[in-house]
Amino acid sequence: MSRNRTIGLIILVLVITGIVWLVYYNNHKNDNSNTNPDLSVTVVNSTQNADGSSVVAHPKDQLVYTLNAHNPSDKVISGYVMEVGIADVTKAATLIDAQQANYNSANNSLIWTPLDIPANESIQKQFTVRVKDSLPANASDRILKVSFNNEVTTALGESTTATTSRPGSIGSGATYTAPKTGIPGWISFYLAAFITFGVMLFRLAAKLGKPTN
Repeated sequence: MSRNRTIGLIILVLVITGIVWLVYYNNHKNDNSNTNPDLSVTVVNSTQNADGSSVVAHPKDQLVYTLNAHNPSDKVISGYVMEVGIADVTKAATLIDAQQANYNSANNSLIWTPLDIPANESIQKQFTVRVKDSLPANASDRILKVSFNNEVTTALGESTTATTSRPGSIGSGATYTAPKTGIPGWISFYLAAFITFGVMLFRLAAKLGKPTN
């Protein structure tokens, strides 16, 4: 085999290898172009049965957060790890359920076991918190925030106890009037007159029935 033929063969092998590598690289690049799912989070106040971002939550209310990861591609996303920070929530609420998530104390977050996201489908995870009985004095700490690409916020407020005021009751702004007790005045008047008239008749009868000398 001549030297030139050998060099030509080596060049041909290098060209073929380069083409194969470029094809692999482009395919791999396309495969990874949609490996990041579309993320979103919603919150529901299960105690009030309402959207948690549109109503004021009170102590003991339960907030259910739903994390959604949607795969917009036609290829499976393998081993996706769902993680969400809860530092802003736990300042005024207590975690009561996390669907078997692991707690990462380093950054105050919840992490779930890696899951595959099927093509054009979604996976969801939830966690639930209960609003603490004693709320922070700082107004900025009475806003709970959770971010998972988008952000949801929940305002906190003290519980309000409805009171019913009765007319004339103390504290309702009306003058208190004591109830009337005893015998009505007109009965007392007639009774006194009857007794007086009876005494007069008794005395007159006694006087008339007394023998004269």
